[in-house]
Amino acid sequence: MQSLTSKFKHTVDVKGRMTMPSKFRASLGEVCYVTRGLDGCLAVYSDVGFEEYTNKILATKKHSKEARMVKRQLFSNVDQLTYDKQGRILLSAEFRELAAIEKEVLVMGIGDHIEIWDRARYEKLSYMDDETYSDTIEDLLNDMNSFEE
Repeated sequence: MQSLTSKFKHTVDVKGRMTMPSKFRASLGEVCYVTRGLDGCLAVYSDVGFEEYTNKILATKKHSKEARMVKRQLFSNVDQLTYDKQGRILLSAEFRELAAIEKEVLVMGIGDHIEIWDRARYEKLSYMDDETYSDTIEDLLNDMNSFEE
């Protein structure tokens, strides 16, 4: 699967339908999985991507309290979705409430999955000034290099 990139502004209608950008539909395939994301968003995976993600979760320490709680949250909060003729998905009221989604959303590729954010919530949480961004990228790359040595 190709890397999911870019960001799109969309709206969710009163029934909870949202157009999935065609670029993302092509990468996700005919079926996608939406689940609780991190930091207050929804995460959307392709069929293969969701299997890879859940396999990593299932490989964790099976009997720790934290692992059990994460598995409960993940597997009880997932919907398998297909697109309607207009390329829309239906976000359940439960998912919209979980991510505080009202009307305006940002749909963004995060490499191996897509995140759906309430636009106002994302703008409050995501700002990173140039210095912080540069320092963080440098730290991540240094961490990666230390594993390769």
